Formats: sequence, C-alpha cells, structure tokens
Amino acid sequence: MRFRVHQRRAAARTAAVGTVAAVTLGAILTSGAASSRAVDAPANETLQFAAVSVQSIRLNVGAPAVTTGDRLVFSHTLTKAGKTEGLSGVECILTSVTSSKAKDKQKAATSARSHCIATIVLTDGQIAAQGLTALTEPGGNFELAVTGGTGRFTGAAGTLRKGGGKDKGTYTITLVPRR
Repeated sequence: MRFRVHQRRAAARTAAVGTVAAVTLGAILTSGAASSRAVDAPANETLQFAAVSVQSIRLNVGAPAVTTGDRLVFSHTLTKAGKTEGLSGVECILTSVTSSKAKDKQKAATSARSHCIATIVLTDGQIAAQGLTALTEPGGNFELAVTGGTGRFTGAAGTLRKGGGKDKGTYTITLVPRR
C-alpha cells in the first residue's frame, strides 16, 4: 500500500512539473512569436524622385481627336538631389473617352480613362505598376498599383504616383509590406 501512495505522489509531482513546463514553454513561444512578428513586419518605404520628360508621344488610332484606343507613351529621367537615380517607361491605352458639347462660349470637355503599365528602373532593381487612371496626355499625372519588381524590389506592392505635369514633376513610390 505504501508503494501505491508513493507512486501516486510521484505521478502527481510529475504531472505538476509537466504542467508548469508546458505553461512556461507556451509563454516563451507566444512572446517569441509576437516579437518575431514585430521584427518581421517592415514599415512602409517611400521613394521620391524629381522627373524630367525624356520623350513622349500620343499615337492616334482613329480620328484626330482623342479616341478610345489611342496610346500614350512616355519616359522620364528620375533624379534625387541633382543625381540621376533611374528612369521611367510608361505606356497607356485609352479605354474610354467621353466628350461634352460646347455650351455658350465654353470649350468642349473631354474626359478619358487609360489603362497604364509603368516600369521604374533604379540601380538596385525595377518596380512594375499598372492600373486604370484618368490620364489623357503623355506624361500627365496618374496613380497606379505597384504589382511587383526585380532585385531589391522583388515582390513589391504599394502605389506609384506621378504628379506635377507633363514635362516636369515627381514620382512618389510608396512600398508596403506584402500581407
């Protein structure tokens, strides 16, 4: 009988030690996972460049006016602090065009949507972007979704914005962590 009581006490101690060990290990793993997530989740990165037009053209496929199917093709030199950092290449296809009629000495208005594909080439890789935007002239302002990249930008996601007009402006690229 003494042997059985001793066995039960030993088993109870072993179970208690095992429970404490499991709880401790769980706490360590949970805190390690939380701190690992905090380290692994990089913050957004913003790249900004001054842009100067290199070439631009509107390829007209129909009437002399802006029409669906016209292509806008352009490139910019990208600089930062006066140093050339890269270049852009963009092609857009007008997917819809709506013109309003002129009223009482007002000029007729044209609005259009373009599907654009852009590539930004930098020294440490390329950034690819695309999307539907209200672009109606080569080199104009637009916002596209970053869809990937090469080199340092492999798997990139975020937004690409071009602002400031046709011949000069800025490119702002906001890269966000993939989810």
